[in-house]
Amino acid sequence: FDSGLTRYEKGNYKEAIVYLSKFIKKNPQNENACLLRNMCYRQTGKLEVVIEDATMMLMRFPRNADLYYARAFAYASVGETRLAIKDYSKAIKLSPEKANLFYNRGISYDEAGKLQKAIDDFSRAIELNPEEADFYFSRALVYETLNKSEPAILDYSKAIELNPCDAEVYYYRAFLFAQEKDFDNACTDLHKVLEMNYEMDEAEIIYDSFCDK
Repeated sequence: FDSGLTRYEKGNYKEAIVYLSKFIKKNPQNENACLLRNMCYRQTGKLEVVIEDATMMLMRFPRNADLYYARAFAYASVGETRLAIKDYSKAIKLSPEKANLFYNRGISYDEAGKLQKAIDDFSRAIELNPEEADFYFSRALVYETLNKSEPAILDYSKAIELNPCDAEVYYYRAFLFAQEKDFDNACTDLHKVLEMNYEMDEAEIIYDSFCDK
């Protein structure tokens, strides 16, 4: 196990898989080794293998939330949104204190067009971990889709407060300010985007056309 873990930590995922597979063959009930090998498969981009391996391991460890999460993430990555939501829900039932589970299920709900459920999950993730900027940013995007500008701006602003170096959030807030005819704040945000060298040609074009220099 230690040889596999060392190689995983060094980024040698293929070698780690070899060592962990040998260890698992001799120690089939070691959950940590099984989970770590699955993480290696994910790092190599073999998502179908992640799904197959997690499915097999869940027959052995049916109450392992991390394995449900691993399979859910892989399902989501290959476009199997319904299956991803199902597995995220199983993981949440087993580990309801983990904010990332709600966050990732919220992403899948958003992709499935179930926007209120997405907001509910992002809100729960925020309750569990109110210091994560991405949670507010993702909820803001859904609020904006629902034409709820006020809570969207509040969430964009909170995301910026928590992570003031994320130019993308300024960019999205700028366009929402512009839609609300608040051009001063929109230009302030666009200026910030350009200062941060965010690669978005549209931001520079709009700034040059409408904002004072």
